[in-house]
Amino acid sequence: MELPPPSLPSPPPPPFLLTLALALVAASAATTQVCIIGSGIAGSSLSHFLHHHRPPSAVAAIHSSIFEISPSVGGRMSTVSIAGAVFESGASIIHHMNLHASSFVETLNLTPQSKDSSSSSSYFGVWDGRRFVFRSLPPPSESDWSLYRRFLHPIVDDLRIFWRYGFSLLRMRVFVGNMLRRFMRYYEGVEDRPVFESVEEMLRWSGLYGLTQRTLREELVDVELSERFISELVTAYFGFTLASEVPDLVGTVESPDLPFSCVAVQKKISEDDKVYKIFSRSPLEDNLLDKIFSTRKETIRINWAAYPHFEAPEVFAPFVLDDFHLYYINAFENAASTIETGAVAAENVARLILSRLHNQSPDVQELRIPTSEEEKLHLDL
Repeated sequence: MELPPPSLPSPPPPPFLLTLALALVAASAATTQVCIIGSGIAGSSLSHFLHHHRPPSAVAAIHSSIFEISPSVGGRMSTVSIAGAVFESGASIIHHMNLHASSFVETLNLTPQSKDSSSSSSYFGVWDGRRFVFRSLPPPSESDWSLYRRFLHPIVDDLRIFWRYGFSLLRMRVFVGNMLRRFMRYYEGVEDRPVFESVEEMLRWSGLYGLTQRTLREELVDVELSERFISELVTAYFGFTLASEVPDLVGTVESPDLPFSCVAVQKKISEDDKVYKIFSRSPLEDNLLDKIFSTRKETIRINWAAYPHFEAPEVFAPFVLDDFHLYYINAFENAASTIETGAVAAENVARLILSRLHNQSPDVQELRIPTSEEEKLHLDL
């Protein structure tokens, strides 16, 4: 019987392979792993700002992994296809003062799109549930006198609006301007802007905290806006109607009994065919939609898993949920829920994570190792 040949030990790896393996192990040990749940504006922005604000002198690299349950990234920023066109199903407007969102557009080499002219109209009205309390002038037709269409029509319309709402229009402009100037502080250089460990601290620093502790009506009464202006314009929900005898844009006074928050036309396909977007607090049944629209060719429903409800005085969740590294980026949503505020909050949380990782903040103690019981708690979360 022939015996099998004796097994020989494997030859040692070449020196360059051994060096590479040791380098990979060392790199892995020097890398901080960050797991982000959700690829919405806050989660995606957090990953971006973690790398953007990582100090050049930091020894450990940052590796972020984003976990998303949906088949695409973006969260409430998503699109749907209707009538052969693509529409934003969530937020759809980026203001030129939204510096983070504008920067993302430029970084990703995206092409901004202007609002579809077929969906815009200056013909609006305010509905109180029984009648129109105000209606702007109907848009001039092409057959009208050119001077009237270009100059007289907008001047007369502005005068009618001013006659009804007076100097409240100007006071509202000042109020919004002051609020925006406070918000712009969040874009100051990092050397002048502290890292905030709570939403309250973040809002107090910019001077916006008081706005979250009182109702909007209380704030506007203090700046001497008229009751008519507040009830008819500031707290109005805007929507569109299919009927030709009423304005294209209809605003209703705010009421918890309304089944929707807003209705807006997205595109005019033809004279009798338009694409609308509706935001509602709860799912809208078919019988209600049939009352709003005379005909419906296609309906797409999107159920947002999370959406903030504002109620003054607001109470905010913490950014840091434990003594380790469990963070809640969207705690800021109870102050304001927009694309830009999501990015602003994410930048602060990214700086907060980096400061705690590298122990740059004098107020942050060295992170301790969790006990076995506390590790189980994290697994449950």
